[in-house]
Amino acid sequence: MSQSAKVERFGHTKSRTLAAVVAASLILAVGLSAVATASTKTAVKKPKPPVYTSANISLQVNPPVGSDLGTYLLQWIATVKKESKGKINITPYYQGQLYTNVTSVPAVQSGALDLDLIDIGTLSSTLPAFGAAVLPFAGADYAQIEQFTGPTSPVYTWLSRYAPHEHLVLFPTPVLIPGDQTVMLKAPITSLEGLKGQSIRSIGGSFDKLFSGLGANPVDLPASSVPTALQAGTVTGALGSLSVMTTTWKGLGNTAVDLGTVLLTGYYMVANSGDWGNLSEADRTLLTTSYQGEFNVLKPQVASLQLNALATWTAISGNTVYNLTAADQAELKPILAGIWTSFATAYPATYNAVLKAVKKFKLQAYTPS
Repeated sequence: MSQSAKVERFGHTKSRTLAAVVAASLILAVGLSAVATASTKTAVKKPKPPVYTSANISLQVNPPVGSDLGTYLLQWIATVKKESKGKINITPYYQGQLYTNVTSVPAVQSGALDLDLIDIGTLSSTLPAFGAAVLPFAGADYAQIEQFTGPTSPVYTWLSRYAPHEHLVLFPTPVLIPGDQTVMLKAPITSLEGLKGQSIRSIGGSFDKLFSGLGANPVDLPASSVPTALQAGTVTGALGSLSVMTTTWKGLGNTAVDLGTVLLTGYYMVANSGDWGNLSEADRTLLTTSYQGEFNVLKPQVASLQLNALATWTAISGNTVYNLTAADQAELKPILAGIWTSFATAYPATYNAVLKAVKKFKLQAYTPS
C-alpha cells in the first residue's frame, strides 16, 4: 500500500481512542520522515564517476598542421585529457613524423599505431570496400553525404561490421567539413579537356578513377606534401578544399575547378581493434562521445569559414573559378557511372548496403542501369 494510502487509512480510523490515534500519528510521522529522508538521500545520490584506465594513445593526424581538422583534433585531445583527469593521453603525430597517409592504415592494422584520422579516399586505396563512402553523386551536398556515411546509414553499419576483419574499429562519426572538393591548378583551363596530361594530387579511390577517366595522371599525396610538389613541378594541380587553398596552399595556384557537385569526401577515425578492446568501456565512451561533441562545436565555425572561402579566393588578384558546364557534366557522366559499375561488380555485398543508403536518403546516384 502506498504511503499516501496509509496516511488516509490512519487518519480515518474511528475505533481508536484519541491517544491511540495521536500515538499512531506520531509513529507514522516519524516513519514518513525517515522514508522521506531516505528518498531524498536516494534522489541526490550521485552516480559513481567513470573509472578510466591509464592509456597513452598514438594518433596519426593526416590533415595538415593548422588546418580546420588539425584544430579540431587538438581540442578533442585536450578534452579527453581533462575529462579523464590526465589518465588518457593522446599524442598526435603529423604526416611524415611516423607514417605517410598511405602507410598509416597498415600501421593501425598491425598495432604499431593506435588511431588514425584518415581521409576516406586514401582509406579506400588500402581497403577498397571503403570506396563505398566516396562514390560520386549528382548534386549532393555535405549534409546528404554526412547522412550517407554516418552512424544511421546502412553503409556505416556494413563497414563497421567489416572493419574488425581488417583489425580495425570504425568510429561512428565521419568528419565531414562543409565545403566543395576543388582542384587547384597552376594555369587556367577553358574546359575539362584542359586536365588531360596534367598530374593532379589525388587521395585515391573514386578520385583516382575520375582523374584517370579525364586523361589526367592522379598522384596520391598527403595535403602536407602539396606545396613542395607544386613548387617542384611534381604535380600541376591538387585536389583539396577552397579553405585549404586560401591558407596553407595560398599562392601556389590561380585556378579553382569546382567538383563539389560530383565528389565529396571526409575523414574516418579508425582504431586498432586489439588496442580498442584493451580500453575500458568508460575509456571508449569518453573517446567517442567527446570526439562527436568537439566536432559539433567546431562544425558551425568551419561551415562559416568554408562559406567565406570562395570570397577569399576570388579576392586574391589573378585567381579564377572554373565551374563545370553542361558539356563537362555530359563528359563526366559515363566516367562516374563506370566508377559505380566497377564497385558494384567488385564488392556486391557492400554495394547492397550502398543501394539501401541511396534509397533511405534519396540520393541521386550513378547506379548501373
